[in-house]
Amino acid sequence: MLEIADKSDSERGFASVGFFIVAILTVFVMAPFIIHSLSDVIVIRTLAGPQVPIANAPGYRYKLTLEVEVDGQIKSASNVVDVRYVEKSFPEKHTNIAITGDALFLDLGPTRRPLIALLTAQPKPEDRSASPRNGWGESDPASVVGKAFASEPDFINGQIKAGFGALVGRGPRTITTADLPDLVTFTDINDPKTVMAVNPNNFEASLGEGVKWHSISIEIVDEIITQGIEQRLSWLSSYFDRMLDGHRPGQPNNHSLAANLSTASFLRRGY
Repeated sequence: MLEIADKSDSERGFASVGFFIVAILTVFVMAPFIIHSLSDVIVIRTLAGPQVPIANAPGYRYKLTLEVEVDGQIKSASNVVDVRYVEKSFPEKHTNIAITGDALFLDLGPTRRPLIALLTAQPKPEDRSASPRNGWGESDPASVVGKAFASEPDFINGQIKAGFGALVGRGPRTITTADLPDLVTFTDINDPKTVMAVNPNNFEASLGEGVKWHSISIEIVDEIITQGIEQRLSWLSSYFDRMLDGHRPGQPNNHSLAANLSTASFLRRGY
C-alpha cells in the first residue's frame, strides 16, 4: 500500500510540475497578444472619445432656411445644426468636425415630393482644386458662412477673429443655389432606394411643374438643434449599418445615388 501511495504522490508531483511549465509557456506565448489587445483597447478609446467634451469645443450653429413657391404659395423650412471642431492627438494631431443635427425637410404638399437639403455635399469638380473650398463642405458650410459674412468689420483674412460663434445675432444672409448642400427627394418616401438628386436650378425635372425658389438664407444662431427627421423618414433607424440601396460598406454596389448615401447625410449625433 505504501508503494502505491508513493507512486500516486509522485504522479501528482509530476502533474503539478507539468501544469506549472505549461502555465509559464502560455504566459510567454500569449503575452504579445494580450498586450496587443490592451493597446487596441487604448487606441479605440483614444479614437472614440474627443479629448475635450464636444459641447466645450469651439464651433458654431448655423440655421439654413429654404423658401419655395409651390403653385403660387410659399412653403418654408429651416434646420439648426451644431458644428464643433474637436482636437485629436492620435495617431497625429488633427481636427475632427463633429456635427449634430438633422437634414432640412421641406414638405411641398400632399401631392408633391419633399425637398430635402442634406447635411453634406459631394465636392463639385470645380471645387476639388480650390483652396479654400468653394461652396458647402463635405461636412460643414464654413466656406459658405465665410463668404456670406465677409463684409463684417471683424473679419480678418477671410476668417472672423473670434470664430463664427461671434456672428450670432447678426441676422440671416442670402446665399445662392451654388452654396447649398446636396438636395434630394424620394419617389417613394418609404423606400430609401428611390432617392434621387434634385437640381437646384431645375426643380421641374424632379419636383414637377409650378415649383420655384423664393429665397435661400443662412444665419449663425444659438437656437435649439433640429431633430426628429426619423419621424419623416421612418426607415432611417434600420439603415445605420448600410447604404440607402441596402448594401453594407465593402460589398459590391451599383454606384447609384442610393449606393453612395448613408444615414450620416440625413442625421448626425456628434460625429
